Amino acid sequence: MITIGAIGLAKIKAMAVAETARRCGIGAALLKRCKQVYFHCGYLLLYKAMPPTPGLDAFYRRQGFQVLEAGAPLDMWMVFGVHSRIQPGVDERYFVRFQPPR
Repeated sequence: MITIGAIGLAKIKAMAVAETARRCGIGAALLKRCKQVYFHCGYLLLYKAMPPTPGLDAFYRRQGFQVLEAGAPLDMWMVFGVHSRIQPGVDERYFVRFQPPR
């Protein structure tokens, strides 16, 4: 069960677009490809932790992510089958995308 969980969870560590290139679809394209690769590899849950940044929550929602409240933990039920939590850092919030198994 732990092995399955370990390969079922992927965290996006970093993604950035230069301010002068924003609103051109580059971030959406990067995130779309990231989702395609991870879900094709069999990951069930893709997430990212970020400090509150104006407009970032709306961007991730448009990309199909659930945006958790700042400080809200991420429940690993969907990956491990037991309720366990990952706590975000101080003043961080999680952006989460679940892909049901095929």
